[in-house]
Amino acid sequence: MGIRSDVGLVLAADVVDQFFDAISPEHRGLFSTVPRATFQGALLYVLEDVKWYETYSDVSEILAILEGLPSEKCYLVEVCPEHPGTGMEVGSYYDNPFNLCKFVRCELSYEGGIE
Repeated sequence: MGIRSDVGLVLAADVVDQFFDAISPEHRGLFSTVPRATFQGALLYVLEDVKWYETYSDVSEILAILEGLPSEKCYLVEVCPEHPGTGMEVGSYYDNPFNLCKFVRCELSYEGGIE
């Protein structure tokens, strides 16, 4: 139960080691999988259908580590399909080699007419 999100994380090559060295062993599970993509040392991780609550110890630790990195070297974006206008963004590595970005689309759609 609870709200689930998709989370993308991009790390520039020169902060990858610093990021992973800072994660405590009990919280490394979030990023224990192989990155979704790599490019010239930069990494892209995509976590799908996860409970991403700032009050969870693993999430709060990840956010604290990212806040300690140069903003232009990391970018984390959370999207929640159930609540498209919500979610968080941390960092400012917008010009990342994977073009990771938050794209929100909301539209009204209907069929038929009134008689």
